[in-house]
Amino acid sequence: MPIYRLQDQKALINLAEKRGWLESPSDLSVVKVVVPQVLFSDTSQVKKYLPETELECQKSVRICLPEAIVHGRNFSLIVGNDIFPGGLTHSFAPSPGWVSVDSQHVEYVPKFDAERAIDDAELLGLVCHWGHFFVDALDRLLMLENYGAIPPRLLVGDPNLFNLNPQVDECFSVHQVSELIRVLGIDWEPSKLLPVPKCEDLLVTNLHMWTLHSTKPSISSSSFLEVRSRAGVAGRREPGAKADLLFVGRSDVRKRLVRNQDALVAELENVHGAKAIFPEFITVKEAIACFSEASRVILPVGSAKFNLTFCRPGTLVICVNPKGYSELNGGVTLMVRHMCHALGLQLCFYEVDIEPAKILLNSNLVFSQRDAQAMIDMFDIMAAA
Repeated sequence: MPIYRLQDQKALINLAEKRGWLESPSDLSVVKVVVPQVLFSDTSQVKKYLPETELECQKSVRICLPEAIVHGRNFSLIVGNDIFPGGLTHSFAPSPGWVSVDSQHVEYVPKFDAERAIDDAELLGLVCHWGHFFVDALDRLLMLENYGAIPPRLLVGDPNLFNLNPQVDECFSVHQVSELIRVLGIDWEPSKLLPVPKCEDLLVTNLHMWTLHSTKPSISSSSFLEVRSRAGVAGRREPGAKADLLFVGRSDVRKRLVRNQDALVAELENVHGAKAIFPEFITVKEAIACFSEASRVILPVGSAKFNLTFCRPGTLVICVNPKGYSELNGGVTLMVRHMCHALGLQLCFYEVDIEPAKILLNSNLVFSQRDAQAMIDMFDIMAAA
């Protein structure tokens, strides 16, 4: 069985520079981003802080690979004896077809049909999932628009990669992604899109791609700001404007379930005048209106966090994390911190009980009635800071 070495994006850029595969100037410089300390708490209202943290963003370059195999499961690229990350969440995601040899190497037999190979295609990324679109494809879509020369085929992920097939449209994406792309004013034609099946590999000659601007767990702040601008979100709210409270619920999900959500929503609506929305059931234009009008947002951690892109600067945000997760200051927490810092939002993490009783991002969140008042009190602390 062939053995491949796992490489990173910087190694791909170095290889492209060495082999003459660059279509744009090489720039391996790294941009340092410092996100400020951030408050987190729970019903005890004991205030704790996550420390100031430095993140890195890698400049993007344009590459044309003479020949590469696109691995459908995680959009990684097999080039010679190496495997490079092609997009999925900025890094490697495990593939069940790979057999680990050690931390640097895997065994794998690519599953492709040479007769079905294609020529002259662009690697875009996952568009079948709201969150992955923002971190895997948004940068590339905006850079392609500026670049001007779009190949006849755009490679996208398997629409059923996350078992979302019943919800995807003719562009192999959930309808919110297609709507957002059109809100941005970008041409989005089904005829140009080619999904790579998750259980297969695709042999491509002359594969064009932009390397991702962000380095996990950072986000591409320029792209997020561009989205907010094109969505028509106004500037900072006027001082003294009505303090609209938005609760972002979770309903049509298979993990990170929210327990006692109905009781919490009733408390927030009846006592504190909140508005509850479920992003999976509304249009992007409705989401833009809701988030841009809100001055305070409560949002359980998950892909809905990318709707914060539509918030005005100065909005107060409470991100609800599983108990014990915030202080780990892991990838998702840092991504939320970077996003809110870039967008000028004031962030606090609030932790609730979980099931099962272990520290996992994917734990179910368990709200109690006292959480509603505790989070309102946290808003008051944030406003006074």
